Amino acid sequence: LKHCRKIGEGVYGEVFLYERDDEKSVIKIIPIEGEKLVNGEPQKKFNEILSEIVIAEELHNMRLHSTYNTSAFVEVRNIRCIIGKYPGKLIKLWNIYDDDKTSDNDCPSMFEEHQLYIALELGYGGEDLEAFAFQTAEEAYAVFLQTALALAVAEKAFEFEHRDLHWGNVLISKTEESYIYYNLDGKKIKFPSNKVKVSIIDYTLSRMLYQGYCIYNNLAMDPALFIARGDYQFEIYRLMRDKIQNNWQKFEPYTNVLWLHYILDKMITTVRYKRKNLKAHKQAINKLKELKNKILNYDSVYNFVNDSNSVKQCMLI
Repeated sequence: LKHCRKIGEGVYGEVFLYERDDEKSVIKIIPIEGEKLVNGEPQKKFNEILSEIVIAEELHNMRLHSTYNTSAFVEVRNIRCIIGKYPGKLIKLWNIYDDDKTSDNDCPSMFEEHQLYIALELGYGGEDLEAFAFQTAEEAYAVFLQTALALAVAEKAFEFEHRDLHWGNVLISKTEESYIYYNLDGKKIKFPSNKVKVSIIDYTLSRMLYQGYCIYNNLAMDPALFIARGDYQFEIYRLMRDKIQNNWQKFEPYTNVLWLHYILDKMITTVRYKRKNLKAHKQAINKLKELKNKILNYDSVYNFVNDSNSVKQCMLI
C-alpha cells in the first residue's frame, strides 16, 4: 500500500492510484450490502454492483474480439470481494486528499470489521477530459473520433449505451502508438492516434444486452438526477429521459449521440489548449464545430461513424 495515493472519489466510494516503477493501476473501492448510509446514500446491493461489473468485463473483453474490437474501454485487471475494516494506510491517504482538496465523502474509518466491499483493479487511463491540457484541438479531434469509434463498436456488439459520458469519464493519455485499431462489423480500422489515446470509464448508468439479457439502471427510480441545472451535462439527462420516454430498458443509441454532442461542446468552449494561436488549432476547432452542428441528425453513433465524411477522412481501412 505504500505505493498508493487517493486520486478521486464518487458517491459510490473511493479511487486510489497504485504506482510502482512503470506500472500503474487504479483501485476503486465500493462498500456494499451494509446498513449504514455512505455519503448520504444507501450502499449498493451486490446485484446492483454485479451489473456494472459484467458491463466492465464485457467491454474490456472487446480488445480480444475479432468482429467487434476496441481497446478504448478501461482495462479490468482484477475484481475482489473483501470484508473488514478499512485499512489504516488507506484512511491516511484519504485524510491527505481531504486536507489537500476537501473531500465530499464520509471518511471510510466509519466502517466496521464486517463491512463488505468490491475492489476493482483497473488500468490507468490517464487524466480526464476536464483536467487534460491539449497542445491543440487536433489532439481533441482525435480523442473525439476515438471515443465515437469505441461507442459505435459497443453499440453494434452489445446494444450499449453509456448514459453518463461526461468529461470526468473520458480519460486521455499520451501514447507512442501511431495508430489505434478497431474492428467494426469485421472491417478493420487503422486510426491515426495523434499521440493521444482514449479510455472510457464508469458504467454505473449504462445499458447493455448480455447473452440476450438486458442489463440497465432504471433511472426512473432516481428523479433527483433530472433536477440539476447549470451545466449542459444535466440537460443531457433530461434529453435522454425524454427521448426514451423514461423506459430505461429500451435500446436507444441516440443517448450516445447526445453525449458526443456534449463532448464536442466541452472541446469547443471549455477544454484547455496550450497552443491556441496555431493555424492547425483553429482549423481543428472549426472541424469540431462542423461536427457539433451535424451530429444530432444521426440516430446512433454507428450511423455517424459510417456516414460522416469527417470520420471517413481519418480512417485507413
